[in-house]
Amino acid sequence: MRTEPPLSIAVVGPGAIGTTVAAALHEVGRTPLLCGRTARAQLTLHDGDRLVTVPGPVWTDPARADRHGIDRPCDLVFLAVKATQVEAAAPWLAALSGPDTVVCVLQNGVEQL
Repeated sequence: MRTEPPLSIAVVGPGAIGTTVAAALHEVGRTPLLCGRTARAQLTLHDGDRLVTVPGPVWTDPARADRHGIDRPCDLVFLAVKATQVEAAAPWLAALSGPDTVVCVLQNGVEQL
């Protein structure tokens, strides 16, 4: 019997929105690849009195995606950056996406000047 590889998921922009999505995914056993501007060993979501820790690291260099264990395009990419950061996130989208990748845009900061 042939088995499919597990669904690969990435979160680009692990700020408030991205960390919330990453924590929700992690809690259901779908821990995403984390990609952003600031390297971190892990992410921690504070949900009231509860803490959800998402193991990292947060990768910061899309040009080195192959060294981050990305050996194929991701199946699903959550783009969770502010509208003003889309251009800076473009290299991550190029490194993580293929023709069948679904990109879910979780845009915030839309009305910023």
